[in-house]
Amino acid sequence: MPSIYQPRRPRASPLWQILTAAWDAFLVGYEKCHRATMGPLRPNVFTTVRNFLRCGDLASGFLRFHCPDCGHERLLAFTCKGRHFCPACHQRRVRQSAEWISPA
Repeated sequence: MPSIYQPRRPRASPLWQILTAAWDAFLVGYEKCHRATMGPLRPNVFTTVRNFLRCGDLASGFLRFHCPDCGHERLLAFTCKGRHFCPACHQRRVRQSAEWISPA
């Protein structure tokens, strides 16, 4: 049975909402309370969060697929491809690995 594509709604994700609402406050709090003992945040932390917030958002870029036969079009948003932080991208990678390890 063919799968039916269901577009993601990244802004509905609780993680996306928390990061959007509290990321700036986290950075200020980290600088005040934790930088002296834990050291500065690594540069890839900022890149990872920025990419996650743009992941799956059509406003951040997309591909347009067009069927020449029926004329149907579909937009596919770019993803961050971030494993371990982005739940959607991580799940996709886990499924790909599982298929490779144990083909049905």
